[in-house]
Amino acid sequence: MTKRTSSFDCKVHKTVQEAIRTAILETDYQPPRPELDVKTLDNALNWTEANKPRNKSIEWIGDSLMYAVISLELYREQQASKLNPWGNLSIISTVRARLVSNKTLALLTHKLNWSPHPYVSHKQKPGASKLAPYSKIYANIFEVVAAEVYLYTDRL
Repeated sequence: MTKRTSSFDCKVHKTVQEAIRTAILETDYQPPRPELDVKTLDNALNWTEANKPRNKSIEWIGDSLMYAVISLELYREQQASKLNPWGNLSIISTVRARLVSNKTLALLTHKLNWSPHPYVSHKQKPGASKLAPYSKIYANIFEVVAAEVYLYTDRL
């Protein structure tokens, strides 16, 4: 029974992630851009050794904020609908997990055309000319920007 449940859960995760990826990559979808000054956005994209400790701390805040905001929005959606998805919390948890996953945040970062500075100091294979599209650095950038928006504009 455990193997069947694990296999089912894995399929649900993959299906939800694919649905999110498809929605993000639709050509007419454009995520809202936060209002940040150039210096703040530049700091978020700057992952040099000198700036890395600060960004790691800010990224932690952004990660927490994304988890909380997504949880609240899913709760509000549930309250507004006539359905009762709370009957199966594992499905809601799966949706939340996929929405805040590194893959989803990396896709949003690409869609917003945010890229780390070319001199980014991040683990990548020697001789690699660019980072993989789902590299964690892109998810980190999204989380840093989310935290910067919250900290400096009091909005998410």
